[in-house]
Amino acid sequence: AYERTGTRLYDMMLQKVAAAPSLPAGMTMAAVEEIRNEEHAHFQLLSAAIEGLGADPTVMTPCADVTGVQGMGLVQAMGDPRLTMAQALSTLLAAEVVDGASWELLIDLAREFGQDTLVEQFTMALEAEERHEATVKQWLATAISEEAAVGG
Repeated sequence: AYERTGTRLYDMMLQKVAAAPSLPAGMTMAAVEEIRNEEHAHFQLLSAAIEGLGADPTVMTPCADVTGVQGMGLVQAMGDPRLTMAQALSTLLAAEVVDGASWELLIDLAREFGQDTLVEQFTMALEAEERHEATVKQWLATAISEEAAVGG
């Protein structure tokens, strides 16, 4: 549920990027698309992992339900038309922080149950999430600096 929400957040960010008169230095449409595509790949990875363990990834468990509700707050924030680029990036950063922590927990769980292949796949996803977080944090810092320079 969380990776699905992450993909949706980046889809919404792509709309904001397309409509923005300018982007923070270093931020490009292609870079946002790349992160969006990696988030979608992570969703597919988790779906395949759940199926591989003999479960149905479409079942809405109580945990998935709570995760969906939590993610809706981020989706609602991202959908606010008054959002500045810095605020949109702050919303993405919040999602990326939780995403990274969630992958760390999944890695620990997979390791505990001897799922070595999943540990390897999840570790690669975590490395991508760490890059996402660092990238979004840099874009956010630049956007804040640029907004402050214009406003002050």
